[in-house]
Amino acid sequence: MVPKNRVVSRLAAALLRVLGFFTVSAICGVLAASLVVPGVAAASVAFNRSIVFFKNLPSELTVDSPSQSTTVLSADGKTIATFYEENRMRVSLDQMSPYVKEAIVAIEDARFYDHAGVDPQGILRALSFNLTTTGGRVLGAYNTQQKKAGLGATEDLQNNDAGYYRPMSADYGLYNSINTATFAEAAQLDFCGIQKIVDAVGLHSGLDNARVNMHQLGNLLGAIGVAPLHLANAFATFANDGRYCSPVAILEVTDAAGRKLPAQTNDCRDAVKPEVARGVNSVLQDVLKRGSGVYIAPKVHTRFPVAAKTGTSNNNGATWVAGYTTSIATASFFGDALEGQKRPGQNISINGKFYKAIDGYMLAGPQWANYMMQVAGLYPASTFPPPPESMT
Repeated sequence: MVPKNRVVSRLAAALLRVLGFFTVSAICGVLAASLVVPGVAAASVAFNRSIVFFKNLPSELTVDSPSQSTTVLSADGKTIATFYEENRMRVSLDQMSPYVKEAIVAIEDARFYDHAGVDPQGILRALSFNLTTTGGRVLGAYNTQQKKAGLGATEDLQNNDAGYYRPMSADYGLYNSINTATFAEAAQLDFCGIQKIVDAVGLHSGLDNARVNMHQLGNLLGAIGVAPLHLANAFATFANDGRYCSPVAILEVTDAAGRKLPAQTNDCRDAVKPEVARGVNSVLQDVLKRGSGVYIAPKVHTRFPVAAKTGTSNNNGATWVAGYTTSIATASFFGDALEGQKRPGQNISINGKFYKAIDGYMLAGPQWANYMMQVAGLYPASTFPPPPESMT
């Protein structure tokens, strides 16, 4: 018979072993849980951040079309120029080389042909990158810029020799470009009236658009730089019986989708009295017939009724001829268009020919005449209306 105290001792030992087992089990459970908790926590954080990420995505993805080249056409549809940031033209998929399509697919998604449109592997890879990398997301963008260019030139009419200080008619002084006659005429006129005419026909500085101050005597001869476009347009006002219309360079704009965009519009107004315009036209027709442009060839006035005016700066560095019919006005410049037009057009050789001094009729004149012979016929002209009898 086992003693009673031994039975108690065995029972206690068994209880201790059971208690120890549960204690060790609890400790192991805590250790196991501690191993699992970081993973669960990380998964929870990843899930929450994924929700925030997807909530921040736009409801509709918009992609701006890449810029394309812009082509400038003449009124008859011929290409004048093409400019661009990137020389790009949109084409349909079937017009692309198959190698281009395969290259784009390979760069963007190497597993494109291994999934049905949604790539779980790629999504997980991107999600992992976005969750573990700071500094933003991988995005694509296009940026285009356009530049504008300006055009300016300077006109300053040449003074004549002292021999021209003599009595002469106003028209003779004008069609022969005698500056002493110009000053003498201006001295008998209202300078405010001269200013109104200059402003009315749209003349202004080609450098800063400043008003031409006609109360400065040098400006009577053209000391302010004027853009060729506005010079030609001023003469067009006289051709148009005194009605001024702002120049329009762009008739219409069409985008890549064929949509019409706003373009320039005409701004026309009465600027000069018709009788004054007709008087100017009458005198300037004599420039090519017997005045400062008599040596200009080819002889435009034998083909079309035309008026013109020559111009030469004091140092011969800027020479002009501007002329017009009742339908078209043009301006021709030859000279120094750089460095403030300080280089003189004297004692120089051009195309192998020596010039002691360049005059408006020598180079600018033939440029203008040859051009007018080509284009004037495209704009049928009529004879200029005669001036009032008081001006003849």
